[in-house]
Amino acid sequence: MPPITLPLIENLDFTYALQGERTPEELSAALAQFCREAPREAADLNEWYRKLPVPEGEVSALEEYRALARIMKEQAGGIGALTLMSFTGVLEDAAAGGRRDLIDRVHPVLIELWNEQLRRIREMIYEESKDVPQVEKPPRPELPDPEVFRTP
Repeated sequence: MPPITLPLIENLDFTYALQGERTPEELSAALAQFCREAPREAADLNEWYRKLPVPEGEVSALEEYRALARIMKEQAGGIGALTLMSFTGVLEDAAAGGRRDLIDRVHPVLIELWNEQLRRIREMIYEESKDVPQVEKPPRPELPDPEVFRTP
């Protein structure tokens, strides 16, 4: 069997993904797994995001959100998607620290980047960009009026 040739895909660092004893065949399998699981994981993260307005002291939704962000971070790192890995890491840490304000700002951006990376991978490897399911993006939070930051 000829060796696997991996295409260049924007925003993927295959050097990072191939660290250690990992083979190109294993990376190819990880890319295929990402294409299968990424839409569901993003939809699940969105679902937990919708459940986040929780009463003080209730941590179950935040903990589930944090755990899923960690899984997504590891999967992103496994394919060399360092930007996605960074954003999911921020969300994991924000959930662990109860930083809903930070989650509200970063979550919509992650979902947008996640969908875009999935589209790129499918386009380059599977040439299926027409059929890539898009996960609904939550609305971005409103930014405060800049006037509130002005000093008299």
